[in-house]
Amino acid sequence: MATQPSQASIDAMARAVYEQCLQAPSDYLFSVSELQDLVPGKNNLELTQKVLNELLRTRSLSALTRGSQTVFRSVPKDFAEKVKNMTADEEMLYGYIQESAREGIWTKQLKLKSNMHSTAVNKALKGLERKKYIKSIKSVNTLVSAVCTAFGLGESHGSGLPGNPSPQFKSESDSGAEANDSLQHPARNIYMLYELTPSIEVTGGPWFTDSELDKEFVNELLTAITKFMISKSFPKLSSRGAISSFPPGHTGYPTLNQVYLWVKSSNLTEVDLAEADIRSLLDVLVYDGKIERVVGGTAYRAARRPDSINGFTESPCGRCPVFTLCKEGGPVSASNCVYFEDWLNA
Repeated sequence: MATQPSQASIDAMARAVYEQCLQAPSDYLFSVSELQDLVPGKNNLELTQKVLNELLRTRSLSALTRGSQTVFRSVPKDFAEKVKNMTADEEMLYGYIQESAREGIWTKQLKLKSNMHSTAVNKALKGLERKKYIKSIKSVNTLVSAVCTAFGLGESHGSGLPGNPSPQFKSESDSGAEANDSLQHPARNIYMLYELTPSIEVTGGPWFTDSELDKEFVNELLTAITKFMISKSFPKLSSRGAISSFPPGHTGYPTLNQVYLWVKSSNLTEVDLAEADIRSLLDVLVYDGKIERVVGGTAYRAARRPDSINGFTESPCGRCPVFTLCKEGGPVSASNCVYFEDWLNA
């Protein structure tokens, strides 16, 4: 009767097989027969099964299904060491967090993917954080969403903004329900692997410090860009002081690149801004109704909007085309004004 190998022998064989598996590409899938060839005594199915069970127990191999076959993939050493210290719930959540890479994953998404109860999810996350396998950071959304939240844009405050942003005014990173979700959750905790650096989409880029919107910095840039856009959107005042406009089809309005180059050359800030950052600022100004897209959406101009409206501008005198001829006893006067009669009867 053949002597049964000791557990120490099985452990040694499992380590040897694992080292050989690591020589293959990280995404290589081993069949049972291939693993059997790596075990001493290739025809000993019982021994192969014991070695395979040991590799699975120590999380050195992970089992997958390919068609109707069970296949195995080697687990990197650093991950295998971590997994040994995890509970089953922690291991499951760690896998989802690992898949999210530098974008991270929200607690709500982890609950949906794992189908675990909130209590179990929170317990597993705390365990992973305590072991420094993952970290929690506060995610911010687009500059448009953050500014809307910080300054109350999109509410009924007299700015003429709609309750929700028009799709054409959204930042490129927002779409559909995700954009709506961003407005509802301007900042939220997400999880990612401890050793990773969050992406700009998560941190918010130059507009945020410790996940908080730098309102003063953003407002200064918005004000400066608005003044620049006004200077490029209307012809110089005539000698009579009348406000005029460029003719239809005018192509001299600033493009995104021109605004970006102006900001860079104006030394408005020491922060190194990218063209995409300037696009975010322009998106905010479009959404706020201060500028508008023209020339097929490739350029921008300031929107003509009075800073204040009073009763005089609503009366006929404020918009009278013959205002300079109006005087008592003249060809046009208040006593015989046809515009007053039409206005009062309107």
